[in-house]
Amino acid sequence: MSQEPQSHRIDVIGKSPEEVADEIIEILQDAPDKGCVMTLEGLSGTGKGTTVSMLKKKLPNATTWSNGDIFRSITLLATKHAEEKKVERRKI
Repeated sequence: MSQEPQSHRIDVIGKSPEEVADEIIEILQDAPDKGCVMTLEGLSGTGKGTTVSMLKKKLPNATTWSNGDIFRSITLLATKHAEEKKVERRKI
């Protein structure tokens, strides 16, 4: 039986990555044991990557990926493709 997606806001201001990770784990309850998908959203530089690193330490069976890594990979592939096709690049 699937469960409706839930959204939780966590105020990270003044908290360490460990405190944020602990708060996330508390919200997840037993979901990590059963299996779950979790996303972290926030502005650049707010500690998402550091928090994910902490979660990986505390939840060793977790698998993670970063949108930033995906976007950087796509940008690199697009740039290489444009170079191979000799597409003119310009600033916008």
